[in-house]
Amino acid sequence: MTRRTTAVRRLTALAAVPLLAVLVAPPAGAAPAAFPDQTGIDPAALPRGPAPTALHTEGTSIVDGRATIQTNLTGRLQLVGRAAPGAGYVVASFIQDGEVGTLWRVRADGSTRRLRDLGGGGGFGSGGHDARTSPDGRRVAWTEPAGRRTLLRVARTSDGSLVGQRRYRGMVEVLDVGGQVLLAGGPPKRTIWYRAATDRSRVVRGLDLWSADLESDRAVRAVPDEVNGQYDGICVAYLPLSAPSQELWRSCTDKPLAFSPDGRLVISANIEADGRGTGMLQVRTAETFRVRATLRTGGFFGDPYWEDDDSFLVHTWRKGKAAIVRVSRDGTIERVSEVASEPDGDDKLGWSFPPS
Repeated sequence: MTRRTTAVRRLTALAAVPLLAVLVAPPAGAAPAAFPDQTGIDPAALPRGPAPTALHTEGTSIVDGRATIQTNLTGRLQLVGRAAPGAGYVVASFIQDGEVGTLWRVRADGSTRRLRDLGGGGGFGSGGHDARTSPDGRRVAWTEPAGRRTLLRVARTSDGSLVGQRRYRGMVEVLDVGGQVLLAGGPPKRTIWYRAATDRSRVVRGLDLWSADLESDRAVRAVPDEVNGQYDGICVAYLPLSAPSQELWRSCTDKPLAFSPDGRLVISANIEADGRGTGMLQVRTAETFRVRATLRTGGFFGDPYWEDDDSFLVHTWRKGKAAIVRVSRDGTIERVSEVASEPDGDDKLGWSFPPS
């Protein structure tokens, strides 16, 4: 997991929108009931629950609701997203972490088409490749390291042909894709909007985004704070993407990981946590970052992924066992995968979700 974790996306294009109304105003009525506190979540001891509804991979298969699409691909698969309507899915395959990967389109019948090689080292979650599909599934964008620069590529998911590419100084990552591609990184620290149709970039220097959602006009940025910042002297701030100086809240101890589809709740972890680096997750109100529930495992959690507004899935390790666990608003905690023994419990499960 890189330090940038991205909010749930339902993108169209970057556009000026009413700021706080879209970003933080919840629907009329009472606030949603809190997830209850949970302690000692043990994946191996949990009952098996219903299969997930969220699109994901299991090993070399793609699971979409009740449909399971078996592919002939080898290695570790990372789900990128859906291709254009009726065109299947976009996945990347990696033989080993750190090796060059390959981008594929997989149809519903399991047939595959090689789109592009993903040049340069690193895999998903290791800062090397950050591929994301556009909302209509017709485009996929990703970056590749190129010496002291980063190469951005934008390609069609139908055949892998390039529709745009650009080199940038330093290391930048794709955060979101809509009518434009949104990137952030450095040095120098900056946020970039790239439009493939015109091959032009707009750069905002000094804006260091960790995550962003174009459609919801939502962003999390790093804020230098040598006094309070516990992680490299920085804190994180929540703000409208279209007005990044208007902070809604700031935290120097915790970072948002995943926003619920309706944008009302967010799952957070300690700001220094990375990968299997946290034994505690918290469910918070997105508008205020107030804690609603605390979950502890006695082991480690991976990145959470919202299944819907009332439940999320999270990879959980404890006492040498690993499983994908569903946590629901009503307090139900259940296992949705088989139990894998460590070492290499993560690889044995082989689950991945599209960027969120």
